[in-house]
Amino acid sequence: MDTTRRRWMGWTAGAAALCLARPALAQMRYRRSISRLHVIFTPTGREWRGFWDPAGTNEEGTEALTTLCADHRTGARVPIDRRLWSALALIGGDPGLARWEVISGYRSQPSNIEVGGAADSQHRRGKALDVRLPPALLERTALRIMDLRLGGVGLYPQHGFLHFDTRGTPATWYG
Repeated sequence: MDTTRRRWMGWTAGAAALCLARPALAQMRYRRSISRLHVIFTPTGREWRGFWDPAGTNEEGTEALTTLCADHRTGARVPIDRRLWSALALIGGDPGLARWEVISGYRSQPSNIEVGGAADSQHRRGKALDVRLPPALLERTALRIMDLRLGGVGLYPQHGFLHFDTRGTPATWYG
């Protein structure tokens, strides 16, 4: 076997290994940094600021953010998946992302029907957030979240927000 072919085979094997390792690399990035997290729940105007450790349990922060993003129409709440907050903390160091404007967190069944949400919406399970972003940051932020491979990512540029969830299987859409 000539050296050019060996080099090409080595490069393709390395590239394949890197592609397979991407989810593991994303998880490693989670473990690295404790970040400041600033979340504003726009339907109520309430906010939470604190430190978020993506690798830790963050029980106090998780409870506070679950309360913050409860269904503002009914007051109902379920625990919001902590991986959503970890994703925001992880990419929150980007310019323009010092704070997150969450426009939808948990939605009860009546609220989900009222807003025209999908019958099996991840919002009903506490596994989804809709986040308002400046137009210039929408696409880049969607790509960063997709790179974490948590689940679904929907981009809604006409409405100025991004949906992402932790369903576990990849899904993308443009609304």
